Amino acid sequence: MLDNHGVIVDQVGLSVGSAYKEGATLASLGTANTDRGYERKPGGASVTLQDTDDNATDFQPISPGTPQDVALTAAPTSLDFGSAPLGTTRSLNVTIKNLLLSSVTLNAPAIGGSDAGAFIAAAPLPTVVAGGATATVAVIFQPARAAPLTADLTIGSDQGIVVVPVAGTGTPGITVSPTLDLGTVAPGASSSSAITITNDDTVTIDLTVPFAIRGADAADFSAASPLVTAIAAGNHIDVDVTFHPTTVGGKSASLLITSANGGSRMVSLSGLSGCRTIAVAATLPAAEFGVAYSQMLTAGGGTSPYTFSVVSGALPGGVLLDSAGALTGTPTELGLFSFTAQARAATGCTGSTPFVLSIVDTTPPSLTVPGNITAEATAAATVVSFAASATDAADPSPTVSCSPASGFAFPVATTTVSCSATDAHGNGTNGRFTVTVTDHTPPALTLPADLTATAVTPAGATVTFTASASDLVDATRTVTCAPASGSTFAIGTTTVACSASDAHANRNTGSFSVTVTAADIPGRMAGAGTIESGALRQEFRFLVQERVTGADAGAIRYRAKTSGRGRDRRGRGQEDRFDAVRITAVTFFNLPDVSPGPRPPSGVDTVTFAGTGVWNGRPGYSFEAVATDAGEPGRGRDWFAITVRDAGGDIVASVNAPISSGNIESLRIHR
Repeated sequence: MLDNHGVIVDQVGLSVGSAYKEGATLASLGTANTDRGYERKPGGASVTLQDTDDNATDFQPISPGTPQDVALTAAPTSLDFGSAPLGTTRSLNVTIKNLLLSSVTLNAPAIGGSDAGAFIAAAPLPTVVAGGATATVAVIFQPARAAPLTADLTIGSDQGIVVVPVAGTGTPGITVSPTLDLGTVAPGASSSSAITITNDDTVTIDLTVPFAIRGADAADFSAASPLVTAIAAGNHIDVDVTFHPTTVGGKSASLLITSANGGSRMVSLSGLSGCRTIAVAATLPAAEFGVAYSQMLTAGGGTSPYTFSVVSGALPGGVLLDSAGALTGTPTELGLFSFTAQARAATGCTGSTPFVLSIVDTTPPSLTVPGNITAEATAAATVVSFAASATDAADPSPTVSCSPASGFAFPVATTTVSCSATDAHGNGTNGRFTVTVTDHTPPALTLPADLTATAVTPAGATVTFTASASDLVDATRTVTCAPASGSTFAIGTTTVACSASDAHANRNTGSFSVTVTAADIPGRMAGAGTIESGALRQEFRFLVQERVTGADAGAIRYRAKTSGRGRDRRGRGQEDRFDAVRITAVTFFNLPDVSPGPRPPSGVDTVTFAGTGVWNGRPGYSFEAVATDAGEPGRGRDWFAITVRDAGGDIVASVNAPISSGNIESLRIHR
């Protein structure tokens, strides 16, 4: 026998010299005229034939001869699935061998017999089997009743058929109630019931846990793990199943109870989820217009969390209810606002409650007043302007008033200004500030321009003037000047200092000058005499003149002698001496109350003169002298004065007195 490629797959020889044989050749059947032949063992129509590659062993004689026409064989020749619990399956394979050299096409397997429903055969793989090749057919045993079950598996082809007997025994395994109704439960609550699992088999059954729950509502059910998983034959255990819905409505699922050797059982689970009463509560005090508001709504009776919303009515502008139940915002409307708030539980159950929220305005306006104002006086009463304003959340134009009002004439003092603001709902507020009018402006001085006068005496000239002062607040003020008007001003320039103060201690000062000059009066005077006072004897001798041209000339000598206690260590008295070396100024006067005597008048009776000289032989000294010819005799009438100063201006000698002896004579001057 050759395959499709010409390769020998089987051969039989009848003689020792045959080219086609395997092992020992077949023995000759002789020459008698008898119908005899050989067949492969075991012979007949056996599906499986012996092939040990030895002709003498694999064949046996047969009489009469019946040719074997077998194309397919099956291994094994029968299938026994043993015991299988109801609801379980067992699987075995059958191998089909093509004994031909050419390919065979297998048909779909068929199972026949009274228990054919307990077996299932799959299509052969492959369906086209090459010569000498094999195909596999899978067979499944799925018992539906507890009993021995048998059937025949027939596999046909275009070259013949093969029949394989199949058998198996169904056992009871585990049993359960096929349904479980857990009743009505509110969302978020739960209820439990037990399922009894019974072992109706003859051996111990081992449960496989955890048990699975399947279906769209599987999450609403749960099954506890049994306390023991091995159930002895004839015994049972209970398993708790819990229904815990989270949303409203009918719920269903399937509980699959599994075991290692007792089969699997499906239990239909069902339950109904219904809502309980959900209460929505809140205390809503009145809200202030324009002021942030915050309150919380709460819910109970259901499964949290709750989702809140307004389902009817309306909230005031600016206020919102969020999903967590917070009623917040800043109201922008006044009045009463009715609304219904709903709370939706996590289960989908809802409850609602009507509320009324009142929006009121009890907040006074916000008043803005100036800071304390300080102003400088411009008159006895000073006008001060200011601005005060107010804003209000509910009233765009609150009324503002102040007393005293802006534009009032304030005195020089600190005045409190009181302001108030009132809105349209009668809410008011007050504020205050101060207006301080100060007077730091001194009076205005009116002084004369610089004045000049001609001396009429050696002391100078009497000068009068007018000075006045005016104040913004206090009007006319008294002016004080030094020297005062009507004073005698010395020859030379004298500064007159004036001042005026107002009632608020503001002081103003000013000055002007008074210049007194001596007239150029020609004259000539000579004198010699003494002035005695106690131990001091002072002697003088002078001659001075002033010409019409203004030229000055003269000389003076002055001695001051002391006696008694003033003597020196050798018993001599102290003597100081001044000699003029230069006459710098000579001025003659004709005093109205002085008369030189009965002689023809010279027109002058008093002279002032000054210059420089030496004091006790030391230069750098100066002097001023005044001499008056008051008539004859000169003693007791004529008057002489001299002051001698050192270079620093300190007085070293001075006398001003009528002469004790001698004479001062005013002489006519030859022009």
